[in-house]
Amino acid sequence: MKSCHLLLLSAVSLILGCGDAASGPGASPPAATAGSGPPAPLPPAITPPPAAPVQEKASEDLTKKGIAAKEIGKGVLATPTSTYLRIQDRAIFLNLEHAMNLYKGEHGELPKSHEVFMRDIVQANNINLPELPDDSKYVYLPDKGELMIERRAMQ
Repeated sequence: MKSCHLLLLSAVSLILGCGDAASGPGASPPAATAGSGPPAPLPPAITPPPAAPVQEKASEDLTKKGIAAKEIGKGVLATPTSTYLRIQDRAIFLNLEHAMNLYKGEHGELPKSHEVFMRDIVQANNINLPELPDDSKYVYLPDKGELMIERRAMQ
């Protein structure tokens, strides 16, 4: 029985590195000795590429007020408050849709670029687009004829 314990103890000692107090699993690496040269450089950290931005059709649910309205929750007091916050931005997006229909009726097509959209529809109709969170921005896609909200994807 003693020989089994002794054999087990010696095997564990070899695995854990018994014999040197500084060589245990939680020990710090040995200090560099004089003349050993500079320490080896660490390998570069691998960082994943940034995620592609997400584009969603512009709506009151993606504005600052819309996000705040979602966080309020539901209930007798929360639902009317949430609706009040969202309805203001909804009215702006409805006015924007109407302005786009008028532009299409007048010109026979929708704007060909984001700059033309902002100048001829938003500024010309004095539309103040709702405020967005810091990681979002408005983007007009001429091929779809829609105003989108672009935000960085969550990682």
